[in-house]
Amino acid sequence: MTAGTGLPGTLVVEVLTEALPGAGPQGDTIDQCCERDSDGLPYLNGGRVRACLRAAALARAHLWDEAALRAALEVLPPEGALEPGVVAGFTARVRDPERSALLAALRHDSLTSARALRMLTVDRARTAVDRHGGPLRGSLRTERRVRPAVVFVATLRWSGRATERHGTVLARAALAWRQVGAGECDGLGRIRAHLDDRDTTLALARRTIDCPGEEQPW
Repeated sequence: MTAGTGLPGTLVVEVLTEALPGAGPQGDTIDQCCERDSDGLPYLNGGRVRACLRAAALARAHLWDEAALRAALEVLPPEGALEPGVVAGFTARVRDPERSALLAALRHDSLTSARALRMLTVDRARTAVDRHGGPLRGSLRTERRVRPAVVFVATLRWSGRATERHGTVLARAALAWRQVGAGECDGLGRIRAHLDDRDTTLALARRTIDCPGEEQPW
């Protein structure tokens, strides 16, 4: 929980299938590579995380009333909105203690950056498929994907305007978020997300928007 607000302090994202978030070229041998932070480790860009959560929240909002829809937009406003959201800090990095251990090994030269990257990612070659189901000529490309079981954590920062109903909106969005990055049709990028821990997230998500003490089925 975040001190002073009583709201969850972290967003936890567990990768379930190989993922290619924020893909871009890397060198001469990798056509598409997951985004990497300044330490060379994979991470989830905050803008992309926020966009995925916003899509999940608005998909759920069709089942809610107008007050719940307003709350969703207060937490995850659209890009370019005049009023900032009540929560920030969606950039998610490899969780500790794994991240700290990798960085310590890199500083002491007991691990190369290439080896550290291979521990968290896997290289795959693939082609597009023609109408007969065969490989399409000239479409071979190599992708560097995040491995399953890698866990990313974002440290959330709530504004003074945040209330419990905003926590409920974000909890529901986290539970509804299922995929990140390219390759959704191929089963890539499947994820599972929660706030702090899953029990806390479920309890928060069951509360109604207008009546925090009242629960509803999730």
